[in-house]
Amino acid sequence: MTILLWGQDGYHRRRKERQLIGDFSRKHSDLGFRSFDLAEPGQEIALDSFLKTQSIFEAYKLALVSNSADSRDKNLAANVKIAQKSQKTLIIFSETEAPVSPWTFLRQKGEKNKEAIEQKFEKLKDIAWRKFVRAEILARELKLASGAEDYLASAHEGDCWGLVTELDKISLWDKKNITKEDLRELGVEVQSEFFPTLMALKSNEIRVRLRGLERLFLENQSAAKIFNIISAQWYDRAEVMAQYDLAVKSGKCDYEEVLLSLVLS
Repeated sequence: MTILLWGQDGYHRRRKERQLIGDFSRKHSDLGFRSFDLAEPGQEIALDSFLKTQSIFEAYKLALVSNSADSRDKNLAANVKIAQKSQKTLIIFSETEAPVSPWTFLRQKGEKNKEAIEQKFEKLKDIAWRKFVRAEILARELKLASGAEDYLASAHEGDCWGLVTELDKISLWDKKNITKEDLRELGVEVQSEFFPTLMALKSNEIRVRLRGLERLFLENQSAAKIFNIISAQWYDRAEVMAQYDLAVKSGKCDYEEVLLSLVLS
């Protein structure tokens, strides 16, 4: 049998992996379990050998496979098709995106592929996301002041791993009622909307321009990307932007210096 777990929500997808591996280990043993990252050299051969070889220690086998998109080995895919018909072999594929050729058979159902199970893990949104945030806060018995939970949810929108990591850090903090200001002190920041922040660089007020540039840099936005997009939007300064671009390309300065000069001028 094959089980396909895929989607952008890596947190819940990996939790499902652990559950399936745990179920297998309790029912059989760890001796029959192997994981294979097909993006790594030699892993295609290793998986093929694992599927074809019968261990003298364990009759049942479990393979956890990732990065199938990096493999175009049709023979390996054909051998997986054969192996999935075995009652003693379970193959779990865990992927961020839907499988591509030659692995698309993993999504076939019904008469075409009775031995395949598929589960999708989409990024949590809206009510589902807020329920997850609340549940994780309650699980750690954290006390967040009014507004702090909303701020935390916005800062990690849809990022389950980021949220639980942040909550684990907060749970180590000896503070009873955590406020939004406390979260900021810990470095929790809500990501700005890129284009509205970018347009702040064209403001008539220098403080607004500086604040916008600082926010973009704090979010690790590429200076070259910022320059190229703002250049296309800043029609009345097209000649100045062209001179700046030439200066960068001739090695006289870099994009960070150019942007700072722009917002200060």
